[in-house]
Amino acid sequence: MSFEVCIFVPYRAKLVSFFLSNQINQRIPRTALINELKLLTENMVYLNLTEQNIDDRGADMLSEVLSDNTSLEGLSLRGNKIGYAGIQALSKALQKNSSLEALDLAANSIGDDELPPLMMSLVK
Repeated sequence: MSFEVCIFVPYRAKLVSFFLSNQINQRIPRTALINELKLLTENMVYLNLTEQNIDDRGADMLSEVLSDNTSLEGLSLRGNKIGYAGIQALSKALQKNSSLEALDLAANSIGDDELPPLMMSLVK
């Protein structure tokens, strides 16, 4: 990891959190937001989005980013508001993602019935 990446990763992580937790107002097209998120997470190895009020819509946006990302190895989504729809979106993205090795989803709105699809997407 280069020194430059170490400096800018916390800043970019805060921007990612802002995009996902606020889902930005309706004036900005979803595609533009997702493209910006892809640029912000490019070359990140770990992203901590703990307790950022990310809900199913935010998880859905993140899933589009994750499906193309090749650098992210760890992701914490602990303590958010992700439920069934968000888990479904993340599960689909993780089937395409080959770099993610650690995912923390503790303390979300996830029931036992949502776990099997997610666990199956992690088996590679």
